[in-house]
Amino acid sequence: MSLTKRTLKLYWAATRNFMPSFIIALIGYPLSVLAINAILTYFLSQAVAQLLADNTDLLWQNLQYAAIAGLAGVLFNLIGFLALVHHEAAMTRYIREDAFKSLINKDLAFFVNQKVGGLTSKFIDYIRSQIVIRDLLIMRTLGLGGSIVVGLIIIATQSLLLAGALVVLLIALILEVRWSIRVRKPLRDERRKLRSEIHASVADNLTNSLVVKTFAHEDREEKLLNKMTARFEKIYIKDIGFVGKEGSARLFIMVIIQLSALSLSAWLASQGTIDVATVIFLLTYLQLVAAQIFSVGELLNGYEEALLEASPMTEILDTPTNVNDRPEAINPEKLTPDVVFKDVSFQYGDSAENVLA
Repeated sequence: MSLTKRTLKLYWAATRNFMPSFIIALIGYPLSVLAINAILTYFLSQAVAQLLADNTDLLWQNLQYAAIAGLAGVLFNLIGFLALVHHEAAMTRYIREDAFKSLINKDLAFFVNQKVGGLTSKFIDYIRSQIVIRDLLIMRTLGLGGSIVVGLIIIATQSLLLAGALVVLLIALILEVRWSIRVRKPLRDERRKLRSEIHASVADNLTNSLVVKTFAHEDREEKLLNKMTARFEKIYIKDIGFVGKEGSARLFIMVIIQLSALSLSAWLASQGTIDVATVIFLLTYLQLVAAQIFSVGELLNGYEEALLEASPMTEILDTPTNVNDRPEAINPEKLTPDVVFKDVSFQYGDSAENVLA
């Protein structure tokens, strides 16, 4: 089993302990995004079309539906957010305690081969990654995906040609994002590795300050740290420079998508194939997609980076511990501790009199 699957397996095992809050957040927050971005937009576009057609009855009916969708979106957002907060608080505490218990029970050979700073950095990354992955899934991926799919279904009910063209253009954009991720992967991996090594080096040098000052030269440690930070700076500039160029390319593709979709919708409207409400909905839909589609690359990068950061600690936690209690050992949690002092005395060295007896 790969480290990624093992990491997700560990996180899922912890999540099962808090399923009610997880399910509420998993349903509530994406529904809020769907209600606001797709359903509310649809009824507002219908209302505008009825306004242009001077159909008062349908105008107010669609405005009422839009208001209901908006209120539902706000309510789902509140419920989902509160559930997510409670779930993350409980999950973080559980994972932190479980990981710490597993680490503290490792044998001496394990700690001899580990640096305190590096181990601490891996522990922190492991705890943080589970929050990042859950937030990306609930707050961004499901909401964005649901809005795009429902929007395409609404457009498809009016014009399969227009919906099909949008699907092709969106697939082209997603392929460009995947290409970008593959190109950036070596740079991001090295940045992650260097960042971890820098943090570990600082923590170890501070922890072992007395030993370093006594047996070594501080300038050696400083030169090593400066070398790593200089390398990190070079990789960072190269990576971000690529992001700037790639972002311009993605902007170009998004402009093509908008112009193509609008031109096609205008032609279909002139032919009487689609109504004005669909054109208005398409305009709003494309704006929403354009505003969020640029985050797709960072969304996918976020998943990959979080799993990469968690993998070193996953490997450690998956390693069996050699420190095990005997089968007949008493569980200390079931004991009722009681301390008794018997036949205890104490006296100062220059006195023969007991001060404690």
